[in-house]
Amino acid sequence: MDYKIIFMSNYDEIDVLNDNLDIKIVLPSNLVYASTLYTVSNIRELIENTVPKYFVSDDMIIVKDLSYPSINKAIIDILEKDLMHLCMSMIGTINQIFTGATAFADIKNYGSPVKGFYQ
Repeated sequence: MDYKIIFMSNYDEIDVLNDNLDIKIVLPSNLVYASTLYTVSNIRELIENTVPKYFVSDDMIIVKDLSYPSINKAIIDILEKDLMHLCMSMIGTINQIFTGATAFADIKNYGSPVKGFYQ
């Protein structure tokens, strides 16, 4: 299945083994979904640093690590099994979400936000 991932923060600054990452998933149908990827270590750390000791999150996907291969495997499996409704929210279409973009081809895979424009 064809899709593109937009990272909502600088990917180079994350700890692939203990972090979380907000993403947008863009589909050729022009629909855009949002989710947050968490590592198990990150959830454990968040629980330990919170009172009371629990963790809740909407639109959550738990991954082994935040490497490109782990992210891709998870997203492909979710899309192929049509599980988006369980772990992502549909937030709009490309032209509603991305300034200056009107089609799937306008979006760069693994892109990061650029001031005022996502490419």
